[in-house]
Amino acid sequence: MSKGSTVDIPNRIKIKELVDHEGFTLLHMAVFKNKTKCFEVLMGRADNEMEQQEITDWINMQTIKDKFAAIHYASFRGNVDICQTLMDNGAENTL
Repeated sequence: MSKGSTVDIPNRIKIKELVDHEGFTLLHMAVFKNKTKCFEVLMGRADNEMEQQEITDWINMQTIKDKFAAIHYASFRGNVDICQTLMDNGAENTL
């Protein structure tokens, strides 16, 4: 896949169900890699397929080993815009 390519996730696959064996979601990976456009697409998809409480739960999912949520990676990367969007959607800042 070339740089800048997009991947279309079929609608039958729910993004909150895409979690690897270490507890990383697509949201964790997009934020960790500081991929703002990917983050925006994922948040838009979440808004279309989940209720607000489900979005909040998804945002606050923690990795298994380190117990990191997406907000931890966004703050580590210094991405204020992503941090704000996560907090606007229920990210807990006390995890």
